[in-house]
Parts: sequence; C-alpha cells; structure tokens
Amino acid sequence: MLNEFVLYNKIANNATLPSQILDSILKAYKTKYGEEITCIEENVEYANSFYRLLRNLYMHGSLSKEKDRCTLFNYAGVTNGLKTFGIDTIIIADNDFLFKALDCFKTILVCVDDAFTQYLSEEQKQLMRAKDIV
Repeated sequence: MLNEFVLYNKIANNATLPSQILDSILKAYKTKYGEEITCIEENVEYANSFYRLLRNLYMHGSLSKEKDRCTLFNYAGVTNGLKTFGIDTIIIADNDFLFKALDCFKTILVCVDDAFTQYLSEEQKQLMRAKDIV
C-alpha cells in the first residue's frame, strides 16, 4: 500500500521496510510543503509489528500448519495480543492484535492521503487560476 502511494505521488524512494517508506513519504511532504504530517507513534509501532509478522510468515512459515502459522522469527515492537514462546518465537494470542494493526495501517494511510490531497487540491486551484489569467 505504501509503495503504491509512493508511485502515485511520484516520491523518490529506495527503501524496503515500511517504516523507511513511511519516513520517505513524510520527508517528501515536509520538503515540498514545509509542514509535517503527524502520525501517532502507537499506530506506526503496530503497523511495523504487523509487517514484521507478515514478512516472517512469508519467509519462514506456512499457513497450512498451526505450528508454522504461529512461529515468527523476529521481534515485534508491540506486544499487546502477542506472547513469546521460547527464544525466537512469537505467537499471536489474540486476534484483536490483527484488527488493531490493520486499523493502525488504515489510520496512517488516511492521514497521509488527506494531507497530500489537501495540498494537491490547492495546487490544482492555483493552476486553474493561472490558466484563466493566461
């Protein structure tokens, strides 16, 4: 989703992790418009934790087996709804974690999109005024 946003808004980016992609979007906004988009830190933490879980499922797990589905080989910043099992295993103990993480992703994307849309709309109005003058 973040990559699509970067492509749509023509933001220069060579990051691979969602937190890095989000940082490049926020920096591009500040550079272009001189203001910051404020994303609630808890939302960013949930989104990054969710991404780590998905990435590790993709790389190391299989959804066909319960054991593999629950074995995730990395850390998560948010532990509400998660519990550890052994040294390197994280188990999703509560589906509310997944719903909360998806809600945080949505909140971040809506916040960023609203900020860009507001300025793009204003730029469009100014362009139309300039055309009228010409």
